Amino acid sequence: MDRFRVIPVDYPEPDVEREVVRQSTPKLPELIIDKMIAVAGEIRRLFVGAGAEGGPELTVTMSTRTLVRWASLSLTFKGAPKVFEYALTQALTARAEPQQQEAIHRIAADVFGDYWEARP
Repeated sequence: MDRFRVIPVDYPEPDVEREVVRQSTPKLPELIIDKMIAVAGEIRRLFVGAGAEGGPELTVTMSTRTLVRWASLSLTFKGAPKVFEYALTQALTARAEPQQQEAIHRIAADVFGDYWEARP
């Protein structure tokens, strides 16, 4: 590790991520992009923030790359039932523990509201 420099980098601002996702998936409605960014923000907060015992509440997080993958897969699988949930599983939660999968999907369902069951 002494051969490398380590530079702490925070997540991009929501406006920057919105533009990245919009350019990557221009057919995805702005409202859905905003909801995806809100979900990513909450996942990150729980990943970085302190839980009841002083540690993070989630052990997986959503990078900008994963956010773009979720958006892209939502368009790829459009027409499928629960497309946003399925795409989120493929993009992020398939590698998470079952309890964390459930927590992340609950966050997304709360943020998306009625859109969670809808198609893009």
